Amino acid sequence: ANEADILRHGLQFVSDGGFHPGLPAAMIRRLSAGIELTHAPVYASFNVDWSRLSFGPSAAEDFVTELREMDPSVFRDGRWVRSWRNARDFDFGPPLGRRQTIAMGIEELRSLPDRLPRLQDTGFYIGGFGPAVDYVALPIAMLAASLPPLRRLAAAGFFAALKRWTRHEEWTVLVCDGRGVRDGAPVAARLRVSHDDPYELTAIAAAACVREMIRGERRPGLLPQALYVDPDIFFGNLRDMGAKVEEIGRA
Repeated sequence: ANEADILRHGLQFVSDGGFHPGLPAAMIRRLSAGIELTHAPVYASFNVDWSRLSFGPSAAEDFVTELREMDPSVFRDGRWVRSWRNARDFDFGPPLGRRQTIAMGIEELRSLPDRLPRLQDTGFYIGGFGPAVDYVALPIAMLAASLPPLRRLAAAGFFAALKRWTRHEEWTVLVCDGRGVRDGAPVAARLRVSHDDPYELTAIAAAACVREMIRGERRPGLLPQALYVDPDIFFGNLRDMGAKVEEIGRA
């Protein structure tokens, strides 16, 4: 209903701005310009210095609730599969190295199998906070948060663990690890986006989209950022605004 009103008035609305959601499907679309993709998972790892941040009780509760309600769906072997077993190890390269990631479903990926007919494997996989938090603090917080009287205590305890047991370095890395076919031959390609500050990358991605909306031709409708942007323009804007964008094997 909202989209019908938007179209009737010739307006353009863009949702899900930032880097997750906001970047993964755009990265896949970027690689698909030169390759008939069959596999295009996107892996991400980020860290902030939790020790220098403070959150109010409601913000902490919202954060833990979002983690509890995360959708672990991926597109595998040509179908969507929802399972907490959707986890993979991935080598992000130096200095992060190999890390375990878990699936985090984001809506912007849902339309890609229809747009890319050869696609058999895609999804968004995100790295954790570190062993002490991932295997001790987080499961306890999730269990406690399922009981309303303990929800606020669970959130406070989880944030205390983040401040105590996570690294103080800050980084953001997203990698689309693509495989497919070009001119009948198998090919691999990779697109890597990184920035020292996760919050700044979130702002840069949203600002890059707004720049494109302002400078480009109006396209009435309602779309998520990752499907609205023109990949060539968007990733150029990301570079101009301070994000590091590296491509291997796309063309």
